[in-house]
Amino acid sequence: MQEKSERSMASLYLNKIVLKTEAAPLMHELATRFNATSYLGVLENNEVMYLERAEQFNSLRLYTQIGKREPLHCTALGKVLMSALPEAEFERKARNLPYTRYTDKTLTRYEDFAEEVAIVRANGYALDRGEHVEGSSCLAVPIYDYTRNLIAAMSISGYGLLDNYPEEVLYDSMREAAVELSTRMGYTKPDNDKA
Repeated sequence: MQEKSERSMASLYLNKIVLKTEAAPLMHELATRFNATSYLGVLENNEVMYLERAEQFNSLRLYTQIGKREPLHCTALGKVLMSALPEAEFERKARNLPYTRYTDKTLTRYEDFAEEVAIVRANGYALDRGEHVEGSSCLAVPIYDYTRNLIAAMSISGYGLLDNYPEEVLYDSMREAAVELSTRMGYTKPDNDKA
């Protein structure tokens, strides 16, 4: 039993390495295109954990260490990661979040967060409009693997990002990169998905 558990842990670790390796060039391209920072995060306990960060060259923006943890309720990555949970698990996790206020735009109630995540499920992406860092905005998309389960979220973030670029332009580029990364992780569209 312990051997099986160790194999499972090793497999998860290797998958994260492969995910980071495959994501890095796509993230750098996005960061360069939008003069911003790109992040890759996973759900760990009740937080987002950064696996990777990419910036355009010669940037002094938003330095974030790999492994750093961020809240779920006010980050685009967190909203995407929470949106994939089964309803009962989402409710259990979401009701127990601290809902710390970071800016005057931070969602501080379960009901507001649940409503926001419902929008994320409908749209297929999440936004942070200065909810975590004053003046910084972010758009995040889901990343899937060969089991068609969400394994991570990828975002583009920067000061004034949503003021400088139309939401549709950001989403189209992010969706394209997410499909590419998901495909590299073995994802295939269901037969009934014509998109």
